Amino acid sequence: MTHSRGAKLVAQFAGQEMEDRVRQMFADVAPDFIDHVVAFGFGEIYARPGLEPVERQIAAIAALTAIDNGWSLRNHIEIGLRVGMPPEQVVAVLMQTIPYVGFPKAAEALLLARRIFDEQGLLPVPAADPGD
Repeated sequence: MTHSRGAKLVAQFAGQEMEDRVRQMFADVAPDFIDHVVAFGFGEIYARPGLEPVERQIAAIAALTAIDNGWSLRNHIEIGLRVGMPPEQVVAVLMQTIPYVGFPKAAEALLLARRIFDEQGLLPVPAADPGD
């Protein structure tokens, strides 16, 4: 049950291309890894009520920046864009992490986001107006 529910959410959030990419990455070391991601990560966690897709990605992007997990952060920035986060919102989330994770981790995350935006033709990202 959780795997079929997770598979539907993976298709909605991540898409088949990302699932195939992850499956291929782990094929010769842990071929069932993606099945756990689908069943638990999406079938259990992403299926929980209370957060909209963009809100889930805000939480994931901030958490992955904090633990400095670039591989997963790339996936979740891509998912965030796919579910409707504009690049400006991704940048805003990453900037918000600075007081909690420090400049080096936030800078690495911003540079990763920049690469993704470049790959997707989303550069330049307009500068935020900090107001007064």
